[in-house]
Amino acid sequence: MQGVHPTFHVSLLRKFEADAIGGREAAQPTPVIIEGEEEWEVEEVLDCRKRRKRREYLIGWKGYGPESNSWEPEGNLTNCKELIEDFEKRFPHATDRHKRGRRFK
Repeated sequence: MQGVHPTFHVSLLRKFEADAIGGREAAQPTPVIIEGEEEWEVEEVLDCRKRRKRREYLIGWKGYGPESNSWEPEGNLTNCKELIEDFEKRFPHATDRHKRGRRFK
């Protein structure tokens, strides 16, 4: 039977789980101890915003999937200043889009 291909009803499909390895959970990296503090390695800076007059960055963590991305205050990111500078060079107006306009009564 050439030219015939298998077809499946959509109800038989399952969502792909990228982090499942043969039914096992993928091992997560452990933090590095720097000056007695646990620290995780930043893979990339994805976005930035201002909250309560403070700048926060959306961080992609090395060895973790996108579900683990988190917003971190600038003060928590002292060991990845180069990544922040690179992000701000690539997206110079990233914080501008999050500014609120003036409110009028």
